[in-house]
Amino acid sequence: MRYALGSTIIMGLATTFGSELAYIIPMLSLLFLAPGMRPPTQYDGLVFLGLVVVSTTAGLLFVHFFYEYTWFYLPVLAGILFLIYYTARLTLPVKIFLLLSFLAMPVPMYNMDPSKWASALLMTLVAGSFFTLLMVLFVYALFPDKKDAPQYAVQQTGPAPTAEDRFSRAVDIFLVTFPVVLAYIFFQWGNSLLILLYIVVLSMLPSGHKAGIAKLIGNIMGGIITILFYELIVIVPNFLFFILLYLGTALFFGRKVYSEQKALPVYKTAFSTLSLVIGEAILEGDQAGAEIGIRILEVFGAVVYVVGSFALLRMIKTYRKHKKDQRAKALSTINQGIKRKKK
Repeated sequence: MRYALGSTIIMGLATTFGSELAYIIPMLSLLFLAPGMRPPTQYDGLVFLGLVVVSTTAGLLFVHFFYEYTWFYLPVLAGILFLIYYTARLTLPVKIFLLLSFLAMPVPMYNMDPSKWASALLMTLVAGSFFTLLMVLFVYALFPDKKDAPQYAVQQTGPAPTAEDRFSRAVDIFLVTFPVVLAYIFFQWGNSLLILLYIVVLSMLPSGHKAGIAKLIGNIMGGIITILFYELIVIVPNFLFFILLYLGTALFFGRKVYSEQKALPVYKTAFSTLSLVIGEAILEGDQAGAEIGIRILEVFGAVVYVVGSFALLRMIKTYRKHKKDQRAKALSTINQGIKRKKK
């Protein structure tokens, strides 16, 4: 109920009062409501809002003063992104909001002036993060964790990754995302900004073989359900119907996400895809609605790119490790031969 009601309230607020890029807020809110996430405290909320305000303001000033100095701007941006990927002091939702601040601002939509776009985006992200946090606190208060809820009250984590592991992971994410960031900045693909943001969000999530398969299957499922969902709201173009339909869909996915099924990641990805594409279609109006099939294909392309890129990196690492082991084995054999000759 918390997952479904929280996501529905936030979707309703985003589609009613939202402006530029507000369609990303409902999808990001799911990160706060997912299984294993602890309810945010007042201190957590203040830190989160403070980071969003500081990062969006820094992003605005960064774009305003340095955007025209490309060969200074890009290396600094690359360093900021890598630090966000590397640090272990920030939660995943905070990291993603920080990334939005620095990645969306230099890629204006509707051919807007970059400084004006950054100013508008600052207001959207700050207001969006505030209302997201407010609604998340509300639904956690309405549906608190039970004292004897063993499985989801505490986030399930393994051993803390070492600095070396975090560095390796940050390098992988950077190699996957930064070429796309460069393409969006140089070619100004602002009208497809959704895809850049989706690639960044996906790259921050687990990227093993099983996780990649789950992302692909979940995206296909989400695309099919999104088309059916959109056709229904076209037949009944009523906001109350839209909210009730979204709530019913969220309840269905909430039961799956909070189940013990092995396909849990598939359902999480499917509902994220639905929330992202439908949110954009509602906010952008007829233009986005007419292109909803294209948007779903673009989102699927983003998933294929992320999954394929991480798979390629794993193959390269495996090959290099294999060659290194072969060299070590050959050197060991040579050393043993030399020792035998000396004897």
